Amino acid sequence: MENENQKTNKKGIGVIIAIIVLVLVIFAVVGGIFGYNLVQKGLLINEVNELVTKKNLSKDTIDVNDIKTSGDYAQVEKAIKTYLNNYAVEIQKIITIASDERISKLLSTDNYKNDGPEFTETLAFIDETTTNLNETSEKVFKLMEKEEMTKYIESYNLSSKYNELFETLMLDSETEKELQSAKTQLQSSVEALNKNLEVAKETINFLKENKNEWRISGTMVMFNNQNLVNQYNTLIKKLK
Repeated sequence: MENENQKTNKKGIGVIIAIIVLVLVIFAVVGGIFGYNLVQKGLLINEVNELVTKKNLSKDTIDVNDIKTSGDYAQVEKAIKTYLNNYAVEIQKIITIASDERISKLLSTDNYKNDGPEFTETLAFIDETTTNLNETSEKVFKLMEKEEMTKYIESYNLSSKYNELFETLMLDSETEKELQSAKTQLQSSVEALNKNLEVAKETINFLKENKNEWRISGTMVMFNNQNLVNQYNTLIKKLK
């Protein structure tokens, strides 16, 4: 029969073995989690790099449902892709507005002949274009703000770890500088286009108000007196 010391030793050995097994299990679980996180983070970084290098947001869209990662990393990926796609959509709207060929023809003699002297369609087009340009550019400017960008990840209510990962991928110091530079350039371009639309409207209204004082001769607009010629030329010179 086993004496009490032998029983105690066996119990002690059993406890030690149990602890060792538990430690091994914990290490295995932690190692598995670490490995999983490492793989998912790598997939996410790779996917973001793919978007940056292969997508042109001025003409491409992002498939927000094409998610390569899983778990909470998938939420981060979804937030990034949703943001980039929304940004791309609004930027492309501005490009479409600004590249409308009708803008370059507003003060052409062809337009004067076709829509003058009342210029109903022309004035409506200028007002509509100005409204669309300003509304869309405001959306883009808002999207460029850090606070607006972080809303995309905050809406998922993830832990700070994932919020920080989103910001690391989307809002590093270099990206913030580039965003600020892009915002400045965009503001300048929108202001210039708005100014030209304003000048065009002013010129069209001038022609409308003096509809009996001008005519089209070939590719020239001819006025009945020099004073009107001077006023018209002064307006045209305002164009940027």
